[in-house]
Amino acid sequence: VDKRTNHPSTVTKEDVKLKLHRTLISFCLLSALLSITAPSSHAPFDVRVPAHTLDHGFWDLVHVGHLANNFIGAALVQLCIMFASETLGLLLGIVVGVKLV
Repeated sequence: VDKRTNHPSTVTKEDVKLKLHRTLISFCLLSALLSITAPSSHAPFDVRVPAHTLDHGFWDLVHVGHLANNFIGAALVQLCIMFASETLGLLLGIVVGVKLV
């Protein structure tokens, strides 16, 4: 919100360029991580117990491979959310003309 007029700020060309740059960076990061982890079904580290079972013991849960696979899964989710929000912000800025954070 513009403090002088108390109306939403309008988007500038520099805002669009910055959003486009951030969207492309998030797309490249997401694509790279998906490409790297896709051959191993997004879980590249070996674990003692299969991922989608309920018979994990405590030591299976804190196994380095299990934790690393969970970290990769969390990174993929975070990058998906980041790319979606950056893309939505870019599109809304272009279509509506309102500056978004």
